[in-house]
Amino acid sequence: MADQVQITRPGSEEELTALVRILCRAFNTSSEQGDLYRRRIGDEHFRVAKSGDVVQGGLALIPKGQFFGSRSVPMTGIAAVAVAPEARGQSVATDMMGAVMKELHGDGVALSALYPASEPLYRKVGFEHAGGRYELEIPPWLIGIRPDDVPVREIAADDPDDRMRVRAFYEHRALRNNGNLDRVQSSWDEIMETKQGSEVVGYLIGPDEDPSGYCVLRDEKAKDVFGYNVRVTDHAVMNGAAGRRMLALLASHSSQGHRAIVNVGPTDPLFALLPEQHYRLRLLDHWMLRIVHLPTALIARGYGPGRNAELHLEITDELLEENSGRWVLTVEDGHGRVAPGGNGDLRLDVNALAPLY
Repeated sequence: MADQVQITRPGSEEELTALVRILCRAFNTSSEQGDLYRRRIGDEHFRVAKSGDVVQGGLALIPKGQFFGSRSVPMTGIAAVAVAPEARGQSVATDMMGAVMKELHGDGVALSALYPASEPLYRKVGFEHAGGRYELEIPPWLIGIRPDDVPVREIAADDPDDRMRVRAFYEHRALRNNGNLDRVQSSWDEIMETKQGSEVVGYLIGPDEDPSGYCVLRDEKAKDVFGYNVRVTDHAVMNGAAGRRMLALLASHSSQGHRAIVNVGPTDPLFALLPEQHYRLRLLDHWMLRIVHLPTALIARGYGPGRNAELHLEITDELLEENSGRWVLTVEDGHGRVAPGGNGDLRLDVNALAPLY
């Protein structure tokens, strides 16, 4: 049956409805949440796997960017990969992933990234670990930082100036960290989405005329204990004063807050602002990267100002044979050029190239 599977854009409302139903079953969500996700992603970004006229699965392609070397590299995120229970074990997911990688390569897309539910599946089509998503957790009463004279005010969701400031702060931080997303609107919508009745509130840190950061908080019911957890769903602070004020804002939840939770990287400067090591750092999951169009990927990223080098690669890519062969990467003043040929001094498959990238 797997040989008969075709991967296409949805051809009708019936196919999209069938796909959303499969997604809801696979991810244990309500039909209302499935319809919201469909509207947010956009029908044109879904692909379906069909056997005859029967939809057996599908996924979403989300065009965005990812920062590497302080430059935004075109990347398509893979999301909502799902197969109907009765069609599992028949290589439907592998066929889908192979087909969309070939589609993206044909479109000249540099990279693809995802959070894996099944790592062997994605390794089979060229993905490999390239980074991780971490979580800092600390009881608010152990933060040990009191408010100072740095002002904090609630962000006005309908104020274009506030939105512009928040996005500028985010981009300032994201440019300096390899792997951060160059966000699209659906990413911002998800950050501000109310989930399970938990209200989301954003705060601008610093005086209105010269703010120095922001954070977005959500209160979540704590399991099996009195009180709640306060989660920072997003933040960017430009200096230590703004970082301390954000931590003091979390500490202000001490009377009812069970845990303060912040999504961070493993070397986030916030660690240095905490007076004691009362926090716990936990790896939530790895994200995986795929070099889709090799010359475009090597040219698009930055390499650091003033950097000059030449690297001779020999790449093996069983799925996208156009990437295979010998390539010379020449870097001049931080900008890359790629040409076929060279000595092939560094031999590796496309999976191994992803974490090096």
